[in-house]
Amino acid sequence: MTISSNAADGRPAKQETQIATKLAYLSHVDGLRCVAVLSVILFHLDFALFSGGWVGVDVFFVISGFLITRLIAESVERGSFSFGDFYTRRARRVFPALIFTIAVSFLVGCLTFDPIYRQHFAGEVVYALAAVPNLFYWRDGSYFGVAESFKPLLHTWSLGVEEQFYLVWPLALTLLLGLRRVMLWSVLLGAFFISISAADFYYHAGSENAVFFLLPTRIFEFTIGALTVWIVDHRVPERVREGSMLCGLGLVAYAVFGFTPSTPFPSFYALIPCVGTALAIVGGSARRLAQLLSNPPVVWVGKISYSLYLAHWPIIVFYRYHRLMPLSLTEKASLLVATVAIAQLMYSYVETPFRNPVRIRFASKAAFALACCAALITVMVPASIVWAKGSLFWRDSVTKMSDWQLAQIEDQQEWIRTNERLAAGTFASEKGRTRLLFVGDSHSLDIGAAMLLALGSDQFAFARIELAPTCFRLSNARALIQLIAGSASSCERQRAALRKSQALANADAVFIANYWTSAGIDSVPQGLALLRSVTHAKLLLVGQNAIFPTFDGSLRFLGASRLASLNSVMFAQRSLPDLLIDEKLRLLAAAEGVGFVDRQPLICSVLTAQCHILHEDGSLLYRDRSHWSSRGRRYFGDLIATANKDLFAPPAGHGDVAPNALSP
Repeated sequence: MTISSNAADGRPAKQETQIATKLAYLSHVDGLRCVAVLSVILFHLDFALFSGGWVGVDVFFVISGFLITRLIAESVERGSFSFGDFYTRRARRVFPALIFTIAVSFLVGCLTFDPIYRQHFAGEVVYALAAVPNLFYWRDGSYFGVAESFKPLLHTWSLGVEEQFYLVWPLALTLLLGLRRVMLWSVLLGAFFISISAADFYYHAGSENAVFFLLPTRIFEFTIGALTVWIVDHRVPERVREGSMLCGLGLVAYAVFGFTPSTPFPSFYALIPCVGTALAIVGGSARRLAQLLSNPPVVWVGKISYSLYLAHWPIIVFYRYHRLMPLSLTEKASLLVATVAIAQLMYSYVETPFRNPVRIRFASKAAFALACCAALITVMVPASIVWAKGSLFWRDSVTKMSDWQLAQIEDQQEWIRTNERLAAGTFASEKGRTRLLFVGDSHSLDIGAAMLLALGSDQFAFARIELAPTCFRLSNARALIQLIAGSASSCERQRAALRKSQALANADAVFIANYWTSAGIDSVPQGLALLRSVTHAKLLLVGQNAIFPTFDGSLRFLGASRLASLNSVMFAQRSLPDLLIDEKLRLLAAAEGVGFVDRQPLICSVLTAQCHILHEDGSLLYRDRSHWSSRGRRYFGDLIATANKDLFAPPAGHGDVAPNALSP
């Protein structure tokens, strides 16, 4: 394929034809699809080695930008481009397998999900059919949260982004191709820099969900693919192509194996897998290394990658929903094999026939569009009903869900009210009460609220200051856009507020509570040194909370028989890495000469092999994998106060309390 005209690059027509024929099918692109889809699937199956496997989606975005731009540019150059033909081909490629996946998943969900899950899932179906599932998940929660483990169509968010790209890119590109090459590159590079700068800025500004799910902050990935079209079109020396393939695969591998869900993404870090994908595309015609992506087994997986991607997540979700436990290696392998088998069937009997207009014919494009609309409405109508009223048939489900939702709302309101009471404290005029300050991320809110509810405000005063665990390391790392603008980073602002805090100046005891990572523990001494420099209060380090990777607050909606085993199920799937982190914090507290509050033994008992997750009154004591519900705050607050009587002993009389009165 040649994008430029003869006059533009001086190539003879025969050579252009040869290039176009050569680029008609690129086997190494299917190889890249194989890398992308397997990375995503193995990440979703919780293989620790593939900690950054989710970047496979970004590989797909670059590939889409390349292939769609290549197709449109070639058609425009030949004078054969038609919007009708383009969207018909896209619909034949995307719609049949997608509607099949959605319809089958909806049927399985209606038959197996408990009422709340069924109603929520129906909302997913409606948005997925409307080609805006990314908007649903943007408003509904984060990608890496545990709640997402029970959303069978969560993976369609990326298809939503691609479908929205398909709506705007053909028109934009056909207009751009009428410009001079320099102007075309200027516009594409401008879109690239605006998009990636916005992604990096808004990620660090606290809008991670919007950055992750929405098209504007993903445009730069598509433009990388688009720009690659004109790079591939030039003659590239063999040695350069070999090096390009090696570097490209190396960058993608670095992201897949080196990134984690805590990696800021899609910030400038996204350039690693995206540029790697572009380099691999450029090196696709290399004589030696190209075989890494062009060999038959890899190409075969790449060919069925769309069906693989569609099938894998619903299979995992429905299995996990009834399993609740972390998957064993045997279960992971079995799910992988089942996914490949189902994907092959989908590819052979759903995807391929519809892609071939000879095998499944329609009288016209309008007839095909009408058939697509009919299929969409057939699923959309019942899904809308279930989303609106909870069920197609069972009238009592509405009342039942209203009661559950009311309880959830009441718990949430109490949770917010308690948080506000903590944030409002300054100790400006406190006398006769022990002044307790809680410093850290959302876990400092948890422990502070628990103590407020357990101890009351007659003899204790409470306040809380935010200091994220990453801010304990006294560095001034900023997003590039912040460096350019000269604005302070979030950590700089938090540390400045801490130093000026009236509550810190007046506190009797300071509790430090965060969700720590193994790498983050190293920064604790720096944070303690910062606190010692601005307060003489007693410092106490709060241990890591008990973490349950597969827990979600919506488990309250499970049937009674399944809820009865929740405490023992959760004990079996405690986060062992977080248990080790808790022990490291204990040793660190002893080494630094500060107090230590251990939550782990109060939550889980090794003797009974039970964790306190479900209270005897039927309420859940956790709201998500690591935070307590309002009921849990009261329950665990009482346990902590009882287990640390010396620490929380009330003062004798109503005189001011000296800091050393809080010795554990």
